[in-house]
Amino acid sequence: MTIDPKTAAEMKAREREIWSNAAPAWQRNDEMLVNFAAPATTAMIQAAAIRPGMRVLDVACGTGHPAIPIAQHVGKSGTVLATDFSEPMLAIARDKAAAQGIDNIEFRVVDGERLDEPEGSFDAATMRWGLMFMPDPVAALRSVARALKPGGRVALAVWAGPDKVPFASLPMGIMRAHTTVPTPPPGAPGMFAFADPERIRAVLTEAGFSDVSIEPLALQQLHESPQSYWSQMREMAAPLRTLYETLPVETRAKVDLEIYAAAERFRSSEGLVMPATTWIASGRR
Repeated sequence: MTIDPKTAAEMKAREREIWSNAAPAWQRNDEMLVNFAAPATTAMIQAAAIRPGMRVLDVACGTGHPAIPIAQHVGKSGTVLATDFSEPMLAIARDKAAAQGIDNIEFRVVDGERLDEPEGSFDAATMRWGLMFMPDPVAALRSVARALKPGGRVALAVWAGPDKVPFASLPMGIMRAHTTVPTPPPGAPGMFAFADPERIRAVLTEAGFSDVSIEPLALQQLHESPQSYWSQMREMAAPLRTLYETLPVETRAKVDLEIYAAAERFRSSEGLVMPATTWIASGRR
């Protein structure tokens, strides 16, 4: 779908604000996030063929992942440029890298659709769970392609459909039943913008990438209880929190109880195990 420039600018401003406001929650829950996303980080490093000594671009890095593991992977002879449009997120990322003694990484505030790095200056690029929120994903990937050396690979992670990602779709569905906020049309920026893997393939191809590969990857989110699950999700997942805050206070209490009850079906001997499927997509410049 095509979004006019004024609307796109407004969307970006809202996204920047809600993700910046979520930064403290991401810092508090960093261990859970890192553990949850670790398999995706490993898969992306493999899909982008990242090796020691490379210069790597990580777009929409948030609080520093997968940029920090990539910096460790490329070693002292390699470097990483990690970008995001939220300075509060990047401030946390810088502190984390410094605490781990990682000095081959630079964090920079950049609009992911307007990268201005010199042409052919990176060996590989990654973007984990960021492309879905961009009004013009083709522009974002074209700017990545331009920054890559010929033959360099990009690796992306984007979420599969709502039925494959219940940790997000469960509360979203319950909240939408209590609000008049319309459901976004297919392809609109949002968590499930790339639920259809063929859209990922089309966008990568239009941006100039070839040798496109798309594979599903199963992940698990572990929580102690439905209450702890929803508490974490409500403060960390910016789209969920934004929708929750549109509800009247008395409705939120009903929504909380419905989410607790629905989440019970994921209870196991380990606690609450919420499955999720992400697409790992890659292409060659």
